[in-house]
Amino acid sequence: MSSSSRRVDHHAGIHGLRGACVVAIFVYHVVNSGLLPSASTPTSALGLWLAHGLRYGVEVFFMISGFVIVHSLRRHANVALFMRDRVLRIFPLWLPLACALLAGAAVWSHVSGTPMRTRPDALTLIPSLLILEPVLPVRNIHPAQWSLCYELFFYVFAAALWLVRGRANWVRVLCLLPALAFVVLFPRSLFFVPGVLAALYEPWLRDRAAWIRWGWLGLPVAWWAWLSTGAENAA
Repeated sequence: MSSSSRRVDHHAGIHGLRGACVVAIFVYHVVNSGLLPSASTPTSALGLWLAHGLRYGVEVFFMISGFVIVHSLRRHANVALFMRDRVLRIFPLWLPLACALLAGAAVWSHVSGTPMRTRPDALTLIPSLLILEPVLPVRNIHPAQWSLCYELFFYVFAAALWLVRGRANWVRVLCLLPALAFVVLFPRSLFFVPGVLAALYEPWLRDRAAWIRWGWLGLPVAWWAWLSTGAENAA
């Protein structure tokens, strides 16, 4: 691969946005951990209100995934290799963590005498380990695993659509219907779509870069709008 190709595929701005999302989500969890004192002035109350909106870094991650996955599908020789890489990126980290969480919760429950908040039974343990909550009504192991579930299903839908991209229209529609149903059932997954569109039309967007130079302002506007309108509750 030429150096110019590596520069096009690298997308330093995407990595920077990922880092900003990590910081945003971390700060959100610290603010909502109960470790900080409650707001005592209007300024601190405004700061806490704004910090609550940092949780939407997850939705921005979904947009980034939509963009990155299209490029990943283009790089891989076939869909099977793409799915193998996706699985290897998630489960070797997730499975040991999930087992450690279950073991730690069991030990704490025994020591403290309090029942475990979440403990999948024999029938739901495997679906929980496969990160199928909330698509399937199983107990979660970690409350944040829903976002990994959305990612996994997006990978499957994207791979299926990529596989049939040259087929007849009715075949593509049949593959698209499950993805549309997923968006209806879980509206937050709609945030993958802007990233996909940006990747598919990237050359067109690059030619019109001057038009969208200030597009980043959409992030704080969306941040304020999500907090002010209760969009999450509506979803």
